Amino acid sequence: MKILVITYCFPPDLNPRAFRWGAVAETLRRQGHAVDVVCASGNAGAETQDGVGVHRVPDWLSAVKPQELQGTQATATQIPRGAPAALKQRLREPLRQLWRLLRWPDYAMGWVIPAVRAARRLLRTGR
Repeated sequence: MKILVITYCFPPDLNPRAFRWGAVAETLRRQGHAVDVVCASGNAGAETQDGVGVHRVPDWLSAVKPQELQGTQATATQIPRGAPAALKQRLREPLRQLWRLLRWPDYAMGWVIPAVRAARRLLRTGR
C-alpha cells in the first residue's frame, strides 16, 4: 500500500512529534508499505531516509521554525536596530498583537499551502 504522511515535524527535528512520526513511517515501511512524508523545513527538497521518501517544503509565513525561535521574539515583532529606543517601545506591543493575530490558529499555518501543493504533486505523479 502507498501511504502519504503529512506532518509539520519530522526527523531530524528534535521534538516528540518528529520522533513519533519518524517511528510510524519507519514501522509502516518495515511492514512493506511505500511511505512518503511531506514536512516543513527551511531547506525545501526531497530525500530518502531509511527507505521513506521525505519531501520538505518551506513555511512561507515564517522561515524559522518555532523551536528555532526559543529565547527570541517572533520575527514579526523584531524592530530594526537603527530605530530610536522610544519608537521601539511604542511599536513592540502592537507588533506582538499583530503577530498573534496573523499566526492564528497556530504557528504552522504558513506551511499548509506549500504542503498541499507538494501532496497534490505526489498524488499526480503516482507516488
